Parts: sequence; C-alpha cells; structure tokens
Amino acid sequence: MPGIQVIGNVASDSPKKGVGRLLAAYAAARRSLPPSTLVVVGVNNLEQWRSVCAGLGIEEHVRLVPRIENVADYLQTFALLVFTSYFIESQPNVIMEAMSLGVPVIASNIGEISSMLLPDCLFRPGDADEAARLLVSVANDPERLSLLSALNLAWKPLFSMERRLETVLGHYRAALREAGLPERKVR
Repeated sequence: MPGIQVIGNVASDSPKKGVGRLLAAYAAARRSLPPSTLVVVGVNNLEQWRSVCAGLGIEEHVRLVPRIENVADYLQTFALLVFTSYFIESQPNVIMEAMSLGVPVIASNIGEISSMLLPDCLFRPGDADEAARLLVSVANDPERLSLLSALNLAWKPLFSMERRLETVLGHYRAALREAGLPERKVR
C-alpha cells in the first residue's frame, strides 16, 4: 500500500510477549501516526485478538497473522518493528533478524536488548503509554527511521551466526580454564 507504513511485531499468544500492550500502544498512538497498518505475526488465537482490536477501535488498522515459518517475509515489509515482550530475553532473534534487514526497532528495555539498540529506542517493559509515545516519535521522523535503518545494517556483522558462535565458544573456553580442564579442539 503506497504511503502506508507497516508497523510490525512478531510474537505469540503468550501474555509475556506483550501483544495486548502493543495493541493498546498502537490504539493510543494511531491518530498521531502517519497512515499505518499494524501487522502482528505469530498470534494464533485470532478471535481473541480481533476482539481486543475491536474494543480498542483499531480493527480496521490491524492485520493479525498466525504463526509462520519464514518471518523474514514479513519483517522486510516493516517500516518499524515494535518489540513489546516484557519477559527477560537475552538477544531476541526477531530483533537481530530485523536489524540484519535494516528495519528500525524500538523495544522493551529487557535482557541484553539495551546492548543492541540505542537508548532512545527503548521503553519500560509493559508500559503501553511510553511505547505509544516512542512509536509516535520514531514513526513521524523519516530521518530518524533512515538513520536507524543504516545503523542496523552497519551493526549486522555483530549479530552474525559466526560472531554468536564465537561468543558462546569463548564462554565455554573460559569455564574450562576456570575449572582447570583442558580445552578441546572444535571441528
């Protein structure tokens, strides 16, 4: 849809993923956003979420997508990923995937996410009002969206599978040394 921003989220029906808070944030922000559609990928209880959307008056502006295998098909259409989980997650794969595609991300400040994103791209976990304010601020600033996209692409090598494997192996090597055990070659 030309001129329509796709604001996205990839989650599940689990309450800790914050989909309800995302919908509340989008409802609070919608009138202050550029023309947009919120796409929520990975929810399976569609009737429950449609009812929530109707109650918030946003059913015409939200697309709910059941769990799919290839999330990247949707991620690459997002103008912005809003990650609303409030369960401690280390470095969520969906954020790394979005970053590798150059998709700007705003997220709950949990786990190691603060090491992945700029401080002004973070909101308090579970705070739909703060998420709405940040969503409006970022979505209405094309220069900021462009900068975040470029930064995410530049940071892509930091989150490569090779880099992640080296980090994990480094932790194992350190544990072996600390325990006084010999290091073995990894094939």
